[in-house]
Amino acid sequence: MLSIDHRGLIVDVNDRFLDLSGHALNDIHGSPYTAVIAMRVLRYIALDLGLDVDDPAHGEPQPIPLITKAGDILWLYGTLTRGGTGEAATIRLVAHDFDMLGQRLITESGLIEAIDQQFLVAAFDMNGTLTRANPRFQKAFGFTGADVGMIDHGALVDADYAATREYTAFWNALRSGTRHCVQAMRYGRNGRQVWVDGAYHPIMDSRGLPVEVVFLARDLTLQKRTEAHASAQLRKSATIDALTGLANRATFLRSVQSAFNPVGGSVTGASLIMLIDIDGFSSINAAYGHEAGDAILWVVGTRLRDVLRGRDIVARINGDLFAAFVETPADERGGLGGFVERVQQAIAMPIAVGDLQITVTASVGLICDQGWRMAREAGADDIMVCAQAALAAAKVEGKASSRIYDTALADATRRSAVIERDLERALESGEICLHYQPVVALGGGAVVGYEALARWHHPALGDVAPPEFIDVAERNGMIHALGRRLLETAARFAATLAPDLWVAVNVSPIQLQRPKFASDALALIEGLGLSPDRIDIEITESASLDMSSAVQDNIRTMRAGGLKISLDDFGTGFSSLSQLLKLRADRIKIDRSFVMDCRDSQEKLGIIRSILGLSSAMGMKVVAEGIETPEISALLHELGCDYGQGYLFGRATLSPGT
Repeated sequence: MLSIDHRGLIVDVNDRFLDLSGHALNDIHGSPYTAVIAMRVLRYIALDLGLDVDDPAHGEPQPIPLITKAGDILWLYGTLTRGGTGEAATIRLVAHDFDMLGQRLITESGLIEAIDQQFLVAAFDMNGTLTRANPRFQKAFGFTGADVGMIDHGALVDADYAATREYTAFWNALRSGTRHCVQAMRYGRNGRQVWVDGAYHPIMDSRGLPVEVVFLARDLTLQKRTEAHASAQLRKSATIDALTGLANRATFLRSVQSAFNPVGGSVTGASLIMLIDIDGFSSINAAYGHEAGDAILWVVGTRLRDVLRGRDIVARINGDLFAAFVETPADERGGLGGFVERVQQAIAMPIAVGDLQITVTASVGLICDQGWRMAREAGADDIMVCAQAALAAAKVEGKASSRIYDTALADATRRSAVIERDLERALESGEICLHYQPVVALGGGAVVGYEALARWHHPALGDVAPPEFIDVAERNGMIHALGRRLLETAARFAATLAPDLWVAVNVSPIQLQRPKFASDALALIEGLGLSPDRIDIEITESASLDMSSAVQDNIRTMRAGGLKISLDDFGTGFSSLSQLLKLRADRIKIDRSFVMDCRDSQEKLGIIRSILGLSSAMGMKVVAEGIETPEISALLHELGCDYGQGYLFGRATLSPGT
């Protein structure tokens, strides 16, 4: 128990409070309550701000971050009561034993600790004075604890900008409660330059008035310096990859296509193309940061250059994809298998990144010997398409695998060529159609909407899986026409349903990059007389990682126009909190890989609980995919999941309900 007077000063605590916190009564008696409460998360605790404890929400349990004597955060759970009036008024804070929700708060405190460790976090009062800063913020800006309370926010921005109306408008917007996202240069001690990517969040009291502004951001300084260096290097030479110093994509492709040219090409059976992809590189970026990722790419490039001889062409194609064009006969290297193994072993040696030792593996796709002939016979205009097919097949086999382009892959290339040839005809003739799978409210089982799923039964190939023809459409540019046709079909179907039912439509990341996608989609839907909120645009988590200006503009336009947005396959990518805030999705869809057999996996249940907690905190509904048993449906409902989708409730059909 903790009692606070009308000035916000601590006047009494019980022995249990002292035991938990480690404080002595003499140390905290008469101190401001903020000496033991980490954040103003209890809206009624600050009488000095004029908060009304008789608010209708008074008495509801709240999370309480207690500052211990050791400086740690201990999460309690409790309520507030008020006694007395005027100067005799007091507020009594009573912490309860942990219940299930309290236990969840302990788990969530780990997220807060992770944020504190990974992000720059600072708080400013409404006059712009720095009131709190975590160690990462202080280190980045060159400040110390003594600077807190002495630094004005205006000193962190460009002096000319601080004198503008735009800067005044920025603070006026914060004072009105508007969150502000920023990616910009900030300045620390002695003009130290700090690139930040984050957001300013006004913290409101019970009257809806802001009492402070919390700034949460990533430090992009090293990344920006790396990019600046890379840009300078790129300007020096259009043939070199700026990060690794290897040949770039354009240089490599010119060399390969020249050798592969049927007229005058120099390719022999001994020539070899290798595509080398680092396994799970996106996970490395997510775990250690892009700076560490860049360091790993540089080391891998150096090792490839060392293991391959000078007359071979080694290149970085993009991201974590490398390539080599080897004209030396394989038997000089002790056989192809031994050669590939040496390349993979060189990459797999531990890489020192700061204090860490990081080990990576690589998958390899190869074209050699008869692969050149088969690639030509398969009708491949671009030999790299065949090399990509070999790499994709290797990655299916698992990490550190390799695959040579062979007859089976040549058949797949032919199949892809047929798909590309017939795609437009299939779209125009209606061979590509939509089936609809119901989405239900868990608990009651009522249908709340449908997901539109593309299907194609080819007269010669049989059923063509959506990833097959969507991938082809994305490569050849037909994705825009295909996406528009499917959106129109789904909207027409939605118009036949009850007005409270919605239809979800999957959208390719390529579509989102088109500047007029959102406005064209809204015009199409409204032209059919359909309310935009009846259509739910589903984008994959990997697509959400591309928050380019065109993608952000489309998302803003869709939201402003009333379209709903869902984040599909959530948990399979690496979305950051900042990306989720920018996306502001209405729904999150838990990928079926977490839902299947979740009753038998504490790890999957933990992930599901985390997603549900995050979505609840951000005001998003949750749809669980792949529900096939009543037991899993009941469990997800008990955990607080809103909607379900899967074979338990119905398969995707051309005409649902018939």
